[in-house]
Amino acid sequence: MKLRNISKKDFKAIFGQEGYDMVKPYDISVVIVHDETMLTVPGVGAGGGGVMGYDFGDGKGPVMTMFMSPSAIYEGMTELERRSDRAELIVRSYLVHELTHVKQHDEGRLTAIGKQLYWEGEPVNPPSNMREYTMAPWEIEAFAAQRAYATGCSMEQATQEYLMLIEELLEKQAA
Repeated sequence: MKLRNISKKDFKAIFGQEGYDMVKPYDISVVIVHDETMLTVPGVGAGGGGVMGYDFGDGKGPVMTMFMSPSAIYEGMTELERRSDRAELIVRSYLVHELTHVKQHDEGRLTAIGKQLYWEGEPVNPPSNMREYTMAPWEIEAFAAQRAYATGCSMEQATQEYLMLIEELLEKQAA
């Protein structure tokens, strides 16, 4: 792991030792960004984080990079969550989500060649709206891993809970 624009001490202050230990084994760059910056990273967009191959222009070529936006993560939390003893756990759960994508890439299950995405060897269109994004198999797996980490439940249970929650939210949006 390479921290591109943050010190180890600052990373640990945001994500704790446990978060640092989660990221450490991966051969990725980690960039901590502000919300406004997330919008300027091609292919990442707004949110708590993202993962992609990114060329920093340093002559070393594209590297697998995880972008994290702690301020966006905190903004998405309720006031009760921010004040609770679970706040650090919730923040680290975003690392779990993004590291699931790194693992999917490392295993060759989620890849991109140019602008073409591949899931388990099959070409897929990038999600173009919230429904497609939340129901993409790689996102279902990442959100389930995040939920399992935060709640301590199994991946199977987390997947079922996530799918039920998303279906409810999408139904509310459609109404």
